[in-house]
Amino acid sequence: MALCDSLRLLHEVGVALEALQATGQEQILYLTQPPLSDADEDFLRDALGRGSVTIFSNDPNASAWQETRIPCVWLGEYRDGIERVALRTIEIAPYPRMAGWGKDVIDEALQKLKAIQEKAAHNK
Repeated sequence: MALCDSLRLLHEVGVALEALQATGQEQILYLTQPPLSDADEDFLRDALGRGSVTIFSNDPNASAWQETRIPCVWLGEYRDGIERVALRTIEIAPYPRMAGWGKDVIDEALQKLKAIQEKAAHNK
């Protein structure tokens, strides 16, 4: 069976990694529209491999991102509730954007830390 979709996606990952290196541009490739064949999905997972980091979201949709053995390449799964996978992605970025690594999250972290520090100073 020909592996047209997975070979095309591997090429797109390479182009996206080059753009990330040159300009810092992050990219998301969508794997579920249209869906990959089982053979393409198996080949792609084997080719990209599994890295050492997995990120789970505590939101009600139980999203998860698995680092591949290629730095800055993440396999993402977004669930509709706990059971059904609604979306699969390959994200080319230092960290998956939807996992909460962004300036707005850092701003929120600083606000929360300052509130804790103020409360601690007030309770001295």
